[in-house]
Amino acid sequence: MRMTGGRAEIGGLLLCVSEPRVGADNWFGYEVSLNIPAKAVLVGDHRNNFRLLSQQPADLGADRWHHLKAVLSGGRLQVYLDHGQQPVIDEPLPDRLPGRLAGLRTWGSEIEFRNFRLQSAEQSEPVLADWSGAQLQQLPAVDQSQQRRLAGLAALCRTMFSLNEFAYLE
Repeated sequence: MRMTGGRAEIGGLLLCVSEPRVGADNWFGYEVSLNIPAKAVLVGDHRNNFRLLSQQPADLGADRWHHLKAVLSGGRLQVYLDHGQQPVIDEPLPDRLPGRLAGLRTWGSEIEFRNFRLQSAEQSEPVLADWSGAQLQQLPAVDQSQQRRLAGLAALCRTMFSLNEFAYLE
């Protein structure tokens, strides 16, 4: 992963996710992230909030590619950085969350991800997802006049829905 300079805050992996809802920390699971301003690797616990479990200093920088690997095995979460042989974080998880979803975290950051791979040692099919060769396509340019029309319609709807009386438009 690589975070763009000037837009590099926190970003990384989400593991054992369950009950995801709209909102910054509205889910259950673990976060394994790089904190570029603090130059640290962190592991956090989310239970509709955020609780820092562990944080270790690391040689991190914006505009540099960093390899981030998280291994969940038994009651432990091990985090490896930049192809290191030893984990930078080895966090015990005595009450491991049961969620089965995974995701990417882009907290306040502009991030590029590449070679994302999700793997399980506990199943007969070890590779669950592999996006190592994924090609991203740029979306077509937004029609600004259409955007203005939609914004105007949205403003009208907000106004109409906040009226205390019924209004009939012809």
